[in-house]
Amino acid sequence: MITQEKTAVQPTLAVFGETASSISQSGKGDTTEKRLADYSTHLPNGSAIKIPGRNVLPYESTVEFVKAMAPFVNQLTASSEQ
Repeated sequence: MITQEKTAVQPTLAVFGETASSISQSGKGDTTEKRLADYSTHLPNGSAIKIPGRNVLPYESTVEFVKAMAPFVNQLTASSEQ
């Protein structure tokens, strides 16, 4: 049994659709805002954002997805060049 919660320390971006469907472990649906808060809490070097769409954002909201990803990727690239 694991007693210590582990968190990711690498840069992480969680992207959610505004109308994404979800079922929590308790069997109840979570809101997008709840998931954003949960990811932000458990990813100390991460961020979570929402964009238009549902569950397959690269296909449903391609332009918005690329606009959301570009700053994150550029930040990673810049920090790896230092």
